Amino acid sequence: MLLDGGSGANFHESNDWWICSGELRRPLATSPRGACLRGWRGETSYPLSWEDVDRNAPHLYDTRQLKDDWARHNQQT
Repeated sequence: MLLDGGSGANFHESNDWWICSGELRRPLATSPRGACLRGWRGETSYPLSWEDVDRNAPHLYDTRQLKDDWARHNQQT
C-alpha cells in the first residue's frame, strides 16, 4: 500500500492493510492477498469481513492465510 502524502519524491509506504477501511475517502480493502517487497503477489485473495474487524485493534484480525501463503512463497525461493 502506498500512501501519497502530497507532492514530492518521498512518500510513506505501509503494509498495514486496515488503513484501507473506506473511511475518510480511503480505498476499501475487500479481499487482501499475500505479497512481498520483491514483487511476488499471492494467487489467492481472501474475503475480508469488516464486521469481524475490531476497529480498536485491527491488527488482531486473523490474517493467517496470508502469512501462510507468504511463508510457502519464501520456501520456494
